Amino acid sequence: RMLMAAAVIFAIADPVFNPREPVRSGGNGLAIVMDNGWATAPDWERRVAASERLIADAGSDSVPILLAFTAEKPNADIGPFDARAASAKLLATKPRPVPVDRPAVYERVAQALQQMPGADLAILADGLAADGDDAAFSSLFGAGVDRLIWATGDRSQPIGLTGTENAVDGFKISAVRPAGDATPRQVTVGAFDDK
Repeated sequence: RMLMAAAVIFAIADPVFNPREPVRSGGNGLAIVMDNGWATAPDWERRVAASERLIADAGSDSVPILLAFTAEKPNADIGPFDARAASAKLLATKPRPVPVDRPAVYERVAQALQQMPGADLAILADGLAADGDDAAFSSLFGAGVDRLIWATGDRSQPIGLTGTENAVDGFKISAVRPAGDATPRQVTVGAFDDK
């Protein structure tokens, strides 16, 4: 009976067996730049969870937060936000079936970081290369960030559909995948036409 009572008290105390170390912001702000193109859909929830942790930790330090997504319009509002507004914007954003535009978005973030020298920068990339990446990364990293947090998703081996052909004798789909993914794969595709 004493053991059961001790177990109940221990459970009610809500112990933490695997505490995580907060990522404290040492600078004047936090900038989170997330890819949200088609390749991020398989592990989107994990990306959002990682960003929520960063936002919560920055909020506890009361620092402004920039939040930018590379598949949104280049003129979308990137902040600065407080933690509550940044979290709401994060939860309202979804992966989009379009390519990312890193040069335009990274340039806007780099300009905003000029007003927050010494800020921390977190990049949640999709792991795929795109045109203009070298110039985009150079402009962003040259913005005087204090600390860089780089995260890429699990190797989800994304596949992008590039074309369809609804012929008389069947339906054909063209697809591409990353150049380094050379192993044979089987993919299930659901397709619907007017009939």
